[in-house]
Amino acid sequence: MEKWINNSQTNTGLLLKASDETIATYKKFISGDDSSWSSKTPLLSITYYPASRLGLEDYWNYDQHPLVDGYSYTNLTSGNNIIQYTDFSVEGQGDSSLEFMRTYNSKAVENSPFGFGWTFTGNESVLEVHDKNQIVYSDSDGTAHTFDYDSLTNLYVSPKGKHLKISKVSQGYEITDKYGYKTYFEKDPSDRHTNVTTAKIRHQENLRGKRITYKYDTQGRLSNISDPSGRSLNFTYNANGKVQRLEFEGRKFEYKYDAKNRLIEVLQYQTSTDYTKTKYEYNNDGRLTAITDPNGHRTDYTYNQEFLQKVQEPSHDGTLPDPVNRPGTTYTYDILNNISTMTEPAEPNTTTFYSNNNYVVTKLEDAEGQVTQFELDDDYNHIKITDSKENNTLQSFDDKGNLLSITDSELNKTSYTYDSLGNLILETDPVGNVTTHQYNSYGDLISTKDPKGNTTSFLYDSYGNLTSQKNPDGSTENYGYDEKHNYVINQTDIAGNIISNTTDSVGNTTSVTDAKGSLTSYQYDNKNQLTEVTDAQLKKTIYEYDKSGNRLKMVNAKNNSTSYVYNGMNLPTEIRNSLNQTIKHDYDENGNPTKVTFPSTDEVSYTYTKLNQLKETRINGVKQWDYTYDENGNVVTITDSNQQSKFYTYNSRNLLSKITEGQHIKEYQYNPNQYLTSLKAKVGEATFSLGFIPNELNQLETLKRNDNTLSTYKYNQMNLIESMTFSNGTNTNFEYDTANRVKILTTNSPTGDILSQLSYSYDKNNYISNVETNYGKIAYQYDQLNQLTQESLVDGSTIKYEYDSVGNRTKKIIIKEATTDITSYTYDEADQLTSVNDVEYQYDSNGNLIYDGSKTYVYDGLNQLIEVKNSLNQTLAKYDYDESGNRTSKTTSTGIVYFHYHDDKVIYETDSNNSILAEYTWDDNGLPVTMTKNGKTYYYHLNAHGDVISITNSTGSKVAEYQYDAWGNILTQSGTMASINPYRYAGYRYDTETNLYYLQSRYYNSKDGRFTTRDAFHGFEEEPISQNLYTYTKNNPVMYVDHDGHNPVLILAVIVIRGLTKKFGSKVALSAYKSIKPWLKKVRNEPRKYKIKVEEPNYKGKFSIKVFKKGKSTPIFRLEFHHENGRWDLHYHEGTRRKSLWRSKKIR
Repeated sequence: MEKWINNSQTNTGLLLKASDETIATYKKFISGDDSSWSSKTPLLSITYYPASRLGLEDYWNYDQHPLVDGYSYTNLTSGNNIIQYTDFSVEGQGDSSLEFMRTYNSKAVENSPFGFGWTFTGNESVLEVHDKNQIVYSDSDGTAHTFDYDSLTNLYVSPKGKHLKISKVSQGYEITDKYGYKTYFEKDPSDRHTNVTTAKIRHQENLRGKRITYKYDTQGRLSNISDPSGRSLNFTYNANGKVQRLEFEGRKFEYKYDAKNRLIEVLQYQTSTDYTKTKYEYNNDGRLTAITDPNGHRTDYTYNQEFLQKVQEPSHDGTLPDPVNRPGTTYTYDILNNISTMTEPAEPNTTTFYSNNNYVVTKLEDAEGQVTQFELDDDYNHIKITDSKENNTLQSFDDKGNLLSITDSELNKTSYTYDSLGNLILETDPVGNVTTHQYNSYGDLISTKDPKGNTTSFLYDSYGNLTSQKNPDGSTENYGYDEKHNYVINQTDIAGNIISNTTDSVGNTTSVTDAKGSLTSYQYDNKNQLTEVTDAQLKKTIYEYDKSGNRLKMVNAKNNSTSYVYNGMNLPTEIRNSLNQTIKHDYDENGNPTKVTFPSTDEVSYTYTKLNQLKETRINGVKQWDYTYDENGNVVTITDSNQQSKFYTYNSRNLLSKITEGQHIKEYQYNPNQYLTSLKAKVGEATFSLGFIPNELNQLETLKRNDNTLSTYKYNQMNLIESMTFSNGTNTNFEYDTANRVKILTTNSPTGDILSQLSYSYDKNNYISNVETNYGKIAYQYDQLNQLTQESLVDGSTIKYEYDSVGNRTKKIIIKEATTDITSYTYDEADQLTSVNDVEYQYDSNGNLIYDGSKTYVYDGLNQLIEVKNSLNQTLAKYDYDESGNRTSKTTSTGIVYFHYHDDKVIYETDSNNSILAEYTWDDNGLPVTMTKNGKTYYYHLNAHGDVISITNSTGSKVAEYQYDAWGNILTQSGTMASINPYRYAGYRYDTETNLYYLQSRYYNSKDGRFTTRDAFHGFEEEPISQNLYTYTKNNPVMYVDHDGHNPVLILAVIVIRGLTKKFGSKVALSAYKSIKPWLKKVRNEPRKYKIKVEEPNYKGKFSIKVFKKGKSTPIFRLEFHHENGRWDLHYHEGTRRKSLWRSKKIR
């Protein structure tokens, strides 16, 4: 039918004849209207059902390619090319949002107001075929869903996998989804003389009755779409009936067409006159063959007849114009046998998909021959998944497609229960812990009760906006909204402090006023790109972007700039600072980073397996590490340049069960909730074990060593730590104020005597203002940017700090009695500290400190500190690191010490004879609990900042005590273990030979209050002070800590999110980044209060990023990207609220 329509050579018209020409009856064809008889009107009606499986559905199988502001999908079973753009998207009242999308289907036959092959939001329709008892619903991306009438129930049966209800209502039809949301379609009155009825979309309605409304002009064309607050997306048409312009709240798109009315250009306006342009090209069959993005990079499409055969993405090296013969992803289709293949260009690898007769994948075989099989129910849900190791995961679903249970390969079962609207009301974990949720009649979550019985409740306004949250302890947090009830404009925390926001009409934050009245303002262009930030000290930071929305330049408050260059995939290829020092990045055709070249010309290169797993790392051409993997994508060996290997073993749940490294063996065991409960270490003939017993919320309750209890933990209603009791009889108790801030922290001896007591008070921004200690009072003051400007210490001295406009400390003034001591600091354009008073500092071209006036620092090709020398050129220390950047050894004049880790924490040290020197234990928050040395166990006692302030021995007597200033400089220390203990300020490891703190990825100099090397994390756009690559904790060391130097977990989170760009487009990555950015800030700024865990992408791409509150092991936020019923799904959970960010149709 499609070929007949489109091929003019074979299309010779239609022949009309009687159904039975053998009967001699009178037959008449009416050729014109009869004015006296209205029913005599000529009408030809042809009902055509396309079989091309158009659009995007959860149960079909797609590959994807990123476009600027859009995505390209390949249907792996039909060969349909789907291209989708979101031109406008804004959130509004409650759960309402207005989103306008354009979708192209290469197999579509419709000529819509956006041209041939295109459909769009507002083009949804209903078609009833009366003589077939069918109703066909065409959605906004072009998919046709057929409802068949069931005469037994007198109802129309939902299409498989959709869980929709359709009913006939006055003047039209109503479709209701499984959550109760309705879409209403109004009949077209012109269909009254045909055997079909068509209906156009009129409105979409949530459970509160709030509507997205569609209006039409007198010619029946869509004229505007409006949201519940009255904001409208307005349509303007050209003389040919094509959409010429869309306008929404000052934002504008224009659309241009060729002589055949095909869409060829889309213009998006940044200002009233400046715009970016996307171009489209078509072949003689009318199929879209090329897209040129605003930067001039092309994505090309090749077809074999009507099947998409090849997609060539823009050049990975940024070449313009993109080479015609550049590599691409190719596809084959065996329609008869339901087999299709996809071959990626880099290290060419082919994935084969096997489908059932409904074109849903039941088996896939990757490039390494690993097979994953899927067993489906009638709605195409995966009820059994068998991995390449024959491990099975079982899932069950209800008749609405809600997941009822997951049973893993070890028969651990998680169960879920839902209400009639599909809201999750009960979840039971494999251990039997139950979490319950309640909802109001509008589907809003009104309470959640955790397994310990702690209940959090929520209130909403009549628009569905959250207005209040009541916590288990009775404290409340409140939210106020703008006059249109779309966006939060003030937040009142549980201490009663108010943060105020202003927003523009599409939700961009234009200003934030903190509880102390400091104002930060933001400006945006019409593409909603942040262009300027003015901080509370009226210092400006400016951002510039290229035509594809990539940040080209950042100009800070000192007018120093950082510039960026990108390739055709919109991945950064060059980052250049104000000293013209450039870091270069290369990538392969799959978007994997293949080389990093530093300004020093040092090169780090990477190669990958066919499954895009890291295979080898080289530094300046010399192999450093190589990796092998098992069938499920888990690392099984890592071999270094000395041919020393680590061997990894996993259980059937793909959890790490064993690491073997020479004579060092670590074994791991987990409970059904995947919580680590046991770690056994063997070092030669020596062994020790650690035990971790969790409570119902997977919080650490008991810590054991060799089956003996070391410490126990209790938590309050807010799941904050309430008390810690140690096996030497000491205990630490926490008392909180009404805002859940530490108020009093008391450590007691075994006899009940107070070893230390700290009392805290806070300012309106929740920063510590005073601390009462055993030795006197400490007071703190901050500026408008919340930088520490003054601390008054217990000895009566006062220290003042001054900073320049980008956060560099310029003066430190110490006042004690009649003495004033001033230290001055100077910097270059790249924020490198160049002198302290008259002492000059020197840096290499990578920004690493190499000389500080007394010591010389040496680095490897990864910018890791490997040696420190004194002024006589004598070595003070040498360091080695592993593939994760953990420091594995330290050599000093006293000998060599080897460090052995669990995750990023040292759990024991050995000497050159492989004898254990010391053991360490850690709590859930990464804070030290005990040190065992020479057969004796010592216990750490910390303040609210996490500083080690004392250590006790087995009898509870103090053997070490410390006092620090806010930056970690040790003011006093005493006790026999004070100089021996390595963990001190903030729980960091202190190197006495260099007076530096080791913070995993970098070293911190507390004397200068900054790092010795640059941060690989470049900060947040909205927070310019975070973009200084050397400052420590944004100059607020009282409230913040930085366990990882540049927090590699944060960087990993960002890298993981950016990894979405290559396969799923910048818009997917941006959605993910925007959702988690506030939480990244919390983790970065308040690591004592929040922690983050990143599950890196496995070979299939699945990942998760979880944020935990202090004292909790149940995440308060989690961003997840994984397969869900045969598609990729990107969503986040905040508490029990689940918000979908993006759904792909890709099975890999």
